Amino acid sequence: MKQTKAGTSSHITRQRNLEQERAAAVLYTMFIHNDEPVANWVSDNLTEITGWSREQAIQPGWWSAHIHPDDQKVEAQANDDLLSQGYLTYEYRFQFADGSYHWIRDEMRVLRDPSSTDIQILGVWRDVSQERAMNTLLHQQNERLQLFTQNVPGMLYEFVLEPDGRMYFPFASDRIQDIYGVTAAQAREDAFNAAQNIHPDDLDEVLRTINASAEQLTIWRLEYRVKFADTERWLRGEAHPARKANGATVWHGYIMDITNEKKAERELRLASSVFEHTHEGIMITDPNDIIIEVNPTFTRITGYSREEAVGQPGRFMASGHHDEAFLQDIWRNLKQHGFWQGEIWNRNKRGEIYCERKTISAVHDEQGNVLQYVGLFSDITQLKLQQQRLEQLAHYDSLTGLPNRTLLNDRLYMAVESARRNNTKVTVVYLDLDDFKPVNDQYGHAAGDYLLEAIAERLTACVRRSDTVARIGGDEFVLLLLNESVNGYQVLLQRLQTELMQPVVLEGASMVISSSLGVAHFPTDADTPELLLRYADQAMYAAKQQGKNKVMEYRKLTN
Repeated sequence: MKQTKAGTSSHITRQRNLEQERAAAVLYTMFIHNDEPVANWVSDNLTEITGWSREQAIQPGWWSAHIHPDDQKVEAQANDDLLSQGYLTYEYRFQFADGSYHWIRDEMRVLRDPSSTDIQILGVWRDVSQERAMNTLLHQQNERLQLFTQNVPGMLYEFVLEPDGRMYFPFASDRIQDIYGVTAAQAREDAFNAAQNIHPDDLDEVLRTINASAEQLTIWRLEYRVKFADTERWLRGEAHPARKANGATVWHGYIMDITNEKKAERELRLASSVFEHTHEGIMITDPNDIIIEVNPTFTRITGYSREEAVGQPGRFMASGHHDEAFLQDIWRNLKQHGFWQGEIWNRNKRGEIYCERKTISAVHDEQGNVLQYVGLFSDITQLKLQQQRLEQLAHYDSLTGLPNRTLLNDRLYMAVESARRNNTKVTVVYLDLDDFKPVNDQYGHAAGDYLLEAIAERLTACVRRSDTVARIGGDEFVLLLLNESVNGYQVLLQRLQTELMQPVVLEGASMVISSSLGVAHFPTDADTPELLLRYADQAMYAAKQQGKNKVMEYRKLTN
């Protein structure tokens, strides 16, 4: 495949940027001396970047002495965090040989040898001064642009007409939603997403004046209407054109709403139309929460007709899913803020429980007294069910229904942190079935899946509800035992092996399969979740090497 010149140039540029980034990265190693990290090796490019020599950099205390005074506390805290967490990325100002301070992004990782008490640190830092300056400048510019676009009337925009006739908005302020009824992303994709809302009687004139402005490079200026459902608004637009190198025309300008205030009858007709045709259910109650009006979508969602609903209390569809405190919180928000938004589980006329995304607003008179409460809601039951399915797929094994590796890691992290705070214990048991592959080979994968499901049920039945049984892949399982289970874990392991050795009937044949178990404890064997799981895995492999159907404690390996 041929590569274009532009593609080749872009590739070369990326390569150069990568090479420059690598060249600008200073690598170093440190060791712990008197509870302080001390550099013992620095890469050759230190002098080229900072002006300091490598010999200076490895002197005890030299590095910290050249950190900006205002960042000294950050550096001290970073050392503590590094040793406790095992890795760290942070930024500080560092003095170069010419006396100038530069922002440095420092990334460090602790390298621990289980067989030694020595602690080594591997690090890499980069000068990110220009990056921070650019980010600050961009942030300031974005803030000014955002402030500007939020406070000018109407919308600001950039509009492009390509030579092939394609039209789109590369940029439109958030007010485009008010002007055209579409999002900036929709307008960026195709201008006709917005143009479809232009009044049909005005669309030809809008297109004609745009083409005339493009041909003559004259200011585009026009007043025209947009139409949404039964609503119509007048707009005024003005933009200055310019020709691009590829022949396209680009305009920069504004569009603002110049509609006169609607007459009272028009507002009533509009409100009636919205009430009747909205895709959201609407329920209006009096100050005592008695229903006085509902719209057709209310009937479609709930199954209750207007006649059946009017006169009922607003809570007549309650499902019992929410307690009294939840309902009282709604009323507290309505009284304090005049507004509540959230999700409510209700029961429809068919007796089915469904989920509403609901907004309730209080309508007040001029004296501040509540006249009505207006509730707008939509049925999001399918969305909630889909979220639950996605949650199940993301955190649970599809075959056994056990937690997967992701959920195990979350629970292991929380268990270790809790044990660290409360001075308790955590035990991890890494379990691997012995000779599982021949089962698949002889009986097929369906039989292998059946066996895994049976094993999962037995493991779950042996542990406490507070413990976790997870399947992390293939025929490997992990048991996370918390404090109470830890105290009797040896008895538990014996029970596990006994249960797992019970025959399983596969295609009329009785099969017995053993397992190898590796055990690691917090805090005696490991003080981090990652090491705890890794050490239990290592102990499991040692158990297999000793003849399978064995239990191996990690501490026996280290001893």
